[in-house]
Amino acid sequence: MREMTALIADDAEPMRSLLRSSLRHLGCQVVKEVDNGGAVVEAIAASRPDIVFLDINMPGSNGLAVMQQIVADNLHPYIVIISGDDSVENIQAALYGGAKSFFAKPYKLAKIEQILKDCADCLENAKLISALVADDDPLMRKLLGKVLAQFNCSISFEAEDGKQALASIASYVPDIVFLDIEMPGLSGLETLREIRQKHPNLFTVMVSGHSSIENVKTAIGAGANGFIVKPFAADKVRQVLEKFRTARAKP
Repeated sequence: MREMTALIADDAEPMRSLLRSSLRHLGCQVVKEVDNGGAVVEAIAASRPDIVFLDINMPGSNGLAVMQQIVADNLHPYIVIISGDDSVENIQAALYGGAKSFFAKPYKLAKIEQILKDCADCLENAKLISALVADDDPLMRKLLGKVLAQFNCSISFEAEDGKQALASIASYVPDIVFLDIEMPGLSGLETLREIRQKHPNLFTVMVSGHSSIENVKTAIGAGANGFIVKPFAADKVRQVLEKFRTARAKP
């Protein structure tokens, strides 16, 4: 995983120094520091950090108000609100307003490490998934593409049959493959068996208009990682992509 980047917004230099040292010790690069709320949004837009540590009480603009502006501007960093006041009101205002975590001063290394791990997991799940969809019906390919786009998955390659799918995989291996079972020429199951020989770990999902137990058993027995039925239900597609992300996260 690449090194994460952070922005620290806190008007107290000793606090910034302590947090900076801890982050660097844990392998996170601090790309920007600001000492007032009014400079935060511009600094985020310029440096595009993965994670922002945002103090509540700063001159210029309150940290909670700054957070609202960050969210409104769709800048999308992983926001951590920091404060010496860990009252229920502050914690609720932070988490309900868009922060991913609340961090009370003084800083504890173990807590910082957990926050970075949570941020890394979030970044991993946000990665755009590259998909290959093989189906002889262009409308079905288009419909599946629209559903996949809802969950940060993009079709990189389309194929009308198994032969085209294998040729595409030979030139560029996608993250995930969706294979229609019934295709002219090389069927989906035949294509799956070819994939398993050359790419045993490639996450492959079978697609069919028939949800019979026989179809599902045959697909799973041939090595499929999942099975979805046409027409494509968003919840079922989401479950398959969550399964893929879980599998990808394993060492």
